[in-house]
This record gives sequence, C-alpha cells and structure tokens, in this order.
Amino acid sequence: MNVVLFDSSEADQNSLCLSDQRARHIVSVLKLKADDEVRIGAINGRLGVGRVQTVAHDAKSGRFDVRLEIKRLDEESPPKSSIELILALPRPKSLRRCLRMIANLGIKSVHLIHSSRVEKSYWSTPFLDHQSMRASLLEGLAIARDTVLPEVKIYKLFKPFVQDVAPSLIHTYGYVAHPSSHLQQAISKPIAP
Repeated sequence: MNVVLFDSSEADQNSLCLSDQRARHIVSVLKLKADDEVRIGAINGRLGVGRVQTVAHDAKSGRFDVRLEIKRLDEESPPKSSIELILALPRPKSLRRCLRMIANLGIKSVHLIHSSRVEKSYWSTPFLDHQSMRASLLEGLAIARDTVLPEVKIYKLFKPFVQDVAPSLIHTYGYVAHPSSHLQQAISKPIAP
C-alpha cells in the first residue's frame, strides 16, 4: 500500500480514525508510530500527507486503532488514461485480480460483458457486488498511489452491447487481443471505427 485511501465521510475535521486493514498495514507493515508521516488520499479526490497521532493495539482481539491528522491534501491524482477496456467476465476469483490491475494501470473504465465462454453462474458471484468490486479497485489504487476509481459497467447480454455500446467506444483505434491462432495478427492491428 503506497497510499492510505479514505472516503470523505470517514474524515472528522482534520483527523481520520482507522481500525480496519489500513490500520493493520500502517502498524504491521509500515511500522509507523506516533508523529510519523504517511501518504494519504481522498477517494476521487486529492493526495497528501497525514501524521500518525495515536496507535493502539488490542492484543486480545488483534485489532489496531490508528488516528491520523490530515496535514495536507494538495496534490492532484495522476491523470487517467483514455483507455476503455472491454473484458469478458472472468472467473470470479480472477475478477478480483483483474479489477486490482485495472485500477493499478490507471484505466479510465471497464466494460464487463457476457460472451460464449462466460458461464452463466459467473453472473451470480458475490464478487460482482458493488462493495466487493470497490474494495478490489481500492487495493489497486492504493498500490498505484492514485485516488480516482475507474468506472465499471456491466452488460449481461453480448449482442445489445456490441450493437449499441461498442461502436461509441472506438474513437480512433480499437485493439483485439484473442488467444486463437487465426486472430493472432489482429492483436497488433488497429480496428477502424
């Protein structure tokens, strides 16, 4: 985690109280103590610096409580790329890794679609829940030292997506990456709009 991300609703005046995996990371991995500084960022907002005010650990429950002072939030988040990724819905466990990488790479938005190889059971996975996808995206953002969440859109029907949405996504070039041998040449060739 290269930045501690927080939602604006978590901040109270100029302080932030953490008792989840972020607090555990600050204490166990970063090994920060009172008066140490840490990189922070408001989700969909600015980056800055926070100062650790207090650290508490309950040995019985294993819970960490960290209170941070928000010293400043004066840096812009890195600019997003203009890439819009169209991705056939992967297996549920792979979806979490894919979303982390998408956020980590600074991709603007991802369109999760159905295809002939996507099993119908994938659409009922709890990993497609808004909170679960957000958690995976936030993990990727924290590693990339970014604050702006990529937009995730879900399309359960292939044909309406290809007919109605896909043409509006290809502004200049579109690339197809497909593992079959007869499409290998298409991987590096642009598709005209």
